[in-house]
Amino acid sequence: MGGNGILTYQATFFTQGFNPFRLAVDSIGGHLLALDHDAPDPAACQLALGPNVANCADVTVFNVDSTTGRLSLVTNAQVTSASGKPLTYFPVPSNPIDFVMAQSFLLTLTGTPAQGDSVFPYIFGASGQLTLSQNSAQPLGIKQATAIVNAAGTIYVLDNESPVSNPNSAAQILPFTVGTGGALQAQPVGVIPDEPSVSDPIYLIQESKNSKFIYVANQKGNPQAAPPVPSGGIAGYSITNSPTLAYTPTVPGYFGTGANPQCLVEDPSNQYIYTANFDDSSVTGRLVDPNAGVLNSMRKGSKWALEGPATWCLVNGRTD
Repeated sequence: MGGNGILTYQATFFTQGFNPFRLAVDSIGGHLLALDHDAPDPAACQLALGPNVANCADVTVFNVDSTTGRLSLVTNAQVTSASGKPLTYFPVPSNPIDFVMAQSFLLTLTGTPAQGDSVFPYIFGASGQLTLSQNSAQPLGIKQATAIVNAAGTIYVLDNESPVSNPNSAAQILPFTVGTGGALQAQPVGVIPDEPSVSDPIYLIQESKNSKFIYVANQKGNPQAAPPVPSGGIAGYSITNSPTLAYTPTVPGYFGTGANPQCLVEDPSNQYIYTANFDDSSVTGRLVDPNAGVLNSMRKGSKWALEGPATWCLVNGRTD
């Protein structure tokens, strides 16, 4: 990336599986991890995850050159293929939804309609090596998880199911801490209902300036909400005593976005929150009130058109 923001092509680096859809970096930017929806070799899945595994997903790990940004593949020192060569990827259970770095662990969120959603942990080493910490995935007792995120020292799982404590809400947030071997420990506060007027939570972030507020991007409106039903919106929460969350007061209960937001991102100056919206090809931006946590409209407009449908968010560089 040049000083004027122009991108110069360097090289193409390929993940080792098929259909990659999530990227993550470690805490020091030394490794890039890619979550592939489909691993290339079912036999290797069985070698890593057990003889009863028919297929699996995988994580491809790259070293990042700090000078050039170029990537080099980290091979799997734990599992060798049937040919005797080390695997070039790390198998994880099939049907991946998302993954997250948490302490010294990489946690993958997976699920199937029949078996429910679960979390599978790897120990993440300084060399980029992923080492199995448990022999099986941990069931979460839910079936419609959409994301797993790390915020305020707590692991939050977003779930598109109504909580028993508040059936008016279309979704819920489940807080956990990371325990021995990467196992998730449910917090005594229990599930946190999502804002009742929105649904389909897709992503969550914690604002960085004061670390007092959390925001959840919801892709749709709750059909049971009073009209007009929103096309999408951000629910705001204050961190009263982590992991306890309290709604950020606002009317009508959410902060509006474009239709079907795909992500949330905070700008480098910690002043603004943005969503990228798929259905109406737009970006929505809002100004963060650092005292109340309210997301205010911007003075010169809060919505900008894109050339095509948005699928993810990334912010880099200076904010004027």
